[in-house]
Amino acid sequence: MIEKIKGLSVQGRCFVDKTNFKFYKNNSDRISVIYGKNGSGKSTITNAIYSITNKQDFSDISAQFLDELDKPIEGIGKDKISVFNERYIDENVKIDGDGLGAIILLGNQVDLQAEIDKYTDLEKEFSEEVEKADVKLREMSKKENISSPEYHLLTIKKNLQEYWAVKDAKIKGNKVNSRVTDSIINEICKLSVTENIQELQQKYESEKELLKKISNSDNQIPQNIKKVVIEKGFDEILCNLLCKKIEKPVLSEREKLILQTIMEGNQGFLESAMEKFSNEDTHICPYCYRDIDENYKQELIKNINRVLNKDVEIYREELKSVKLPSFEKTIMII
Repeated sequence: MIEKIKGLSVQGRCFVDKTNFKFYKNNSDRISVIYGKNGSGKSTITNAIYSITNKQDFSDISAQFLDELDKPIEGIGKDKISVFNERYIDENVKIDGDGLGAIILLGNQVDLQAEIDKYTDLEKEFSEEVEKADVKLREMSKKENISSPEYHLLTIKKNLQEYWAVKDAKIKGNKVNSRVTDSIINEICKLSVTENIQELQQKYESEKELLKKISNSDNQIPQNIKKVVIEKGFDEILCNLLCKKIEKPVLSEREKLILQTIMEGNQGFLESAMEKFSNEDTHICPYCYRDIDENYKQELIKNINRVLNKDVEIYREELKSVKLPSFEKTIMII
């Protein structure tokens, strides 16, 4: 089919009227050269051929291939026609570098290089963001920085050592100030109050005065202590419970770490972990994001249960069930 092409009909851009070009006047012709000044229509002709192959639609150009009788030819194989013009060079050729070290990229390599350049720019952008975040992290890690969490933690600890530790020791009758540990700080931070600082101070002074009076052995109780009736066998039940011994388990290294976590006030975290690992749908550790199998989950649950020691929980409930007789409310004036 392509051998039937002998000419081209073009209309648009440089060719206001429909113009026919004869490429091959003789059947033996194989090459046709089109030349002319700038703006004479050479690019329009190449774009016209480009349009015929449906590689791009130019709304301002209409064109058709012609046979030897100048009649339109339809159904030309598009894969047999290629147009190498300025558009092709712009889209498919890229020179990477300058001078003698230049590299010429063709075809798909141009798109590949564009992708590489894109991700190179993204890498640079993200590297700059990481560097900025790292600088900010270092600043936030400085204890003397007022925006640092460590700064405020140290301030809280210092204030507690100066005020709370002294008062707590006096209340408990200790000669040495109470220790300010991380667990104490966490416990205090979890407290919620509705009173303002003046109201709390008044309440503290009132309670302190009451404690002082109660602790004074010289004070006389103005009323006789009422008789308390205790049911028969109560003391025996209580003594048996208090004499009950709970065996201390021998812990592995992992179980010792679990026990340390509990002693630091994080038992709720372990109970939450048990709930997650008890779920049969859990196949990835929610804390370190590595794959875990059923044997690992069961072993971990077993370790936590050994540390939590359910016997202790049962014993604690038994103690709670033994109640002392209720006392009638008595108002004492000291």
